[in-house]
Amino acid sequence: MHIRDSILGAIEISPTELKIIETKYMQRLHYVKQLGFSYLVYPGANNTRFEHSLGAMHITKELSRNIFHENIEELNCAALLHDIGHGPFSHQFDFAFKKYLHTSHEEIGKQLIKSTEIRDIISDSSMSLSRVLNFMSGKSKGVVVSGSIGADRIDYLMRDSKYTGVAYGIIDYNRIKSKLAIFNRGIAVYEGGIVGAESMLMARYFMFSSVYLHHTTLIIDQMFTKALMHAIEEGLVDINEAKSFTDSMLFNLLLSMPNNGLIKRINERRLYKRAFYKEFDTAETDINEQRISDEVEKLGLGEDEYVISLSHFRPEDDKVYVLDRSGKKIGSLNEVSPLISTLQGTSKNRSKLIVACDPKNTRIVGERLNKILSFK
Repeated sequence: MHIRDSILGAIEISPTELKIIETKYMQRLHYVKQLGFSYLVYPGANNTRFEHSLGAMHITKELSRNIFHENIEELNCAALLHDIGHGPFSHQFDFAFKKYLHTSHEEIGKQLIKSTEIRDIISDSSMSLSRVLNFMSGKSKGVVVSGSIGADRIDYLMRDSKYTGVAYGIIDYNRIKSKLAIFNRGIAVYEGGIVGAESMLMARYFMFSSVYLHHTTLIIDQMFTKALMHAIEEGLVDINEAKSFTDSMLFNLLLSMPNNGLIKRINERRLYKRAFYKEFDTAETDINEQRISDEVEKLGLGEDEYVISLSHFRPEDDKVYVLDRSGKKIGSLNEVSPLISTLQGTSKNRSKLIVACDPKNTRIVGERLNKILSFK
């Protein structure tokens, strides 16, 4: 059968893939937004983890045909399932996985596959469960899904760009998919595809700058994080139950609780505003978040009356090799491309600090922090 997709057109679904898609674990992803709270900044950003998962699978199939000249069922399955462990609001829940469960959404996903009917669906087919899990870890041919120029990133850049309405994520996918190869266990690009690879890495940089690290979204994320952390630590939310919630289930639960001020503000879009904002080089400046908290609270603000967001953009660290027509290595992309070399150099160690609070307090908080914080 086929499923119509707004980005990729007709996505072909095999009988085994359909069985996996119809499980409640995959269906939950219909109700988990890909971009978390970005819809409060970009109203169209309501795309979900479900459609992204289908898109990543479809692109994986196309890349596999071009690179390996075959259809690899386990690899397709790994792409379909790569986000199944995400908690509500996607990456905004990741801190809870790390802080309280000492794990990640990737590991949660693997455990979910091994302990539910998905394992039986895979085992009853011609696929190997261990291969699926290895591919999900990015091993061997799994780099086609998770690599620097892999199916996951290709899909989310195109999809997020369309739904947010910004032009920065537009990439030449048709050119890229015909110019990729595997070299030294990583993704490589033939020299005829350098411009396409450059466009993708540039698109990722601009999407982080304008969408993923938008200052309003970062403020909302920290308001949500504080609210969720308090609820977990006060015993009002069970993290093991919440990890399988949809966005609305968790949000409505938090909204129904006492001391729900931060969530209520998000719900009514009465957001905290920037009192202090600075982009800086982490190699030259050491930021002490506890000191910032102490200084803000000296002004009489309570713990829930301000948020601190310290975010980092890391340029692509994975090596992307460039090959000549015969498949011989020419060099890495940042060696061959002055554009990517410059991008990595200017982006290295770049961080963004935001302190936000109620508009009535932004002036006094800003004045205090401008006095005590120094940047080179």
